[in-house]
Amino acid sequence: MESFAKGAHCLNLEFLHHSELSQFVDAKKGHFLTNQVHEHSLEMLEQMVIHLPQASCRTRLFTRPLIALCTMVMDSHKYMAVGANKKKMLRNTTKPSLVISRAIIKYFWKGLETANSVYWFGSDKCRSSQSLMHPGELVDRKELAICLKPFTEF
Repeated sequence: MESFAKGAHCLNLEFLHHSELSQFVDAKKGHFLTNQVHEHSLEMLEQMVIHLPQASCRTRLFTRPLIALCTMVMDSHKYMAVGANKKKMLRNTTKPSLVISRAIIKYFWKGLETANSVYWFGSDKCRSSQSLMHPGELVDRKELAICLKPFTEF
């Protein structure tokens, strides 16, 4: 299980769908639910995306957390906590993480609309049986390796 830590925060590749829901609520109702702004969270998520091409093939990745990670990077403005600096900041991690996130979404789900449908309702096979707390199906690591191959060649 791969995790990333920065300061007092830890994000785990298997539970990013929980983090996505939490950050979404912070963005909507943060005045009532949190006393922290977490401006460094986006950079940490970008670093996680950039790490994916080098992640161990033994690392378990599930559909819902992978979609959540890519979505939080691609639509970062939706996850800025109340009170955070909403000005778009470009870091050295922003562009590569956006390119990798878009490639993953396009490769596995053809686009963000389909990915969001899988995220919210589960796959076609078990659409009615998955709650948002369920991580979804395992991502085929061989397919992910094919998708991410352009990002491993320097």
